[in-house]
Amino acid sequence: MYNNSKISIRERLEKDNDIIILPGVYDALTAKIAEDVGFETAFQTGYGTSASLLGLPDFGFLNAGETLENAKRIINSVNIPILVDIDTGYGNPLNVWKIVKDLVRIGAKRIINSVNIPILVDIDTGYGNPLNVWKIVKDLVRIGAKGIFLEDQVWPKRCGHMAGKTVIPKEDYILKLQAAIDARENNEFIIVARTDSLAQFGVGEAIERGKEYKRIGADVIFIEAPKTIDEMELISKEIKAPLLANMIEEGITPNLTADQLRKMGYRMVVFPLSALYSATFAIKQTFQLLKKTGTTKDLKNKMITFQEFNDLVNLSAYHQLEKKYSS
Repeated sequence: MYNNSKISIRERLEKDNDIIILPGVYDALTAKIAEDVGFETAFQTGYGTSASLLGLPDFGFLNAGETLENAKRIINSVNIPILVDIDTGYGNPLNVWKIVKDLVRIGAKRIINSVNIPILVDIDTGYGNPLNVWKIVKDLVRIGAKGIFLEDQVWPKRCGHMAGKTVIPKEDYILKLQAAIDARENNEFIIVARTDSLAQFGVGEAIERGKEYKRIGADVIFIEAPKTIDEMELISKEIKAPLLANMIEEGITPNLTADQLRKMGYRMVVFPLSALYSATFAIKQTFQLLKKTGTTKDLKNKMITFQEFNDLVNLSAYHQLEKKYSS
């Protein structure tokens, strides 16, 4: 498989024998881990953002501001010059260094802060009408995001693998999609058009929507929650566009490998909840043992070490900086 981080997402989508694997990240730490293990791009998951920020399910509770703020924490930049009064610097030389660095990042030419890999952001239904979609895409372009997932559910939406979903008329979604296309400013910003219509109307309607969304200008088509491999193969056969598959552990869709999906004709695959579910399992197991025994020493071999974690967050660089500014 082709695997070169210097090639853009769009260029990789055009390669017939490639598939882009997107791990779901929900905060700056999970994004750093994705980068550390070698992923070349990542997906900011709405489900994970709702769970980690609010402690709530993916059931329409998350708003545009929370999504955008989470994206800023992961990406963090703007493209206009700002001069800021920082008073005394709010502490010692390290505090001054940090706030100046932060201000440089958010005031200079879309410099990526937390990671150096492209981030695609789940904006659910766009949080309102086409103008709301236009605004959030503009905001995400400005802070350095590399793409979005935009879906056609009725708001408040819910996770694509939950029951009870309904979709808006195709014509209403197309207006939102067109607003996103108009707002993105350059073709390197990837728009993934998602339809949840399969659950409500069947695979035929989902395929027709996918074809229409591609015709309007979506870069990638995402038919959410097919229930069988036959449906997945039919989607791939009928829609002449880069396709995305969603692999949720214990979800509705058959859980296939990236290579199986590539051979089926898919060009992107997202594993949006793998990190969230793994972290939740490990944390729950740790807390249960701590509550029961008053210690975590029996889980030592299942934890990252103190030094390994410090290396991940680049602590040594800050020690060197501290020495530089020590009197």
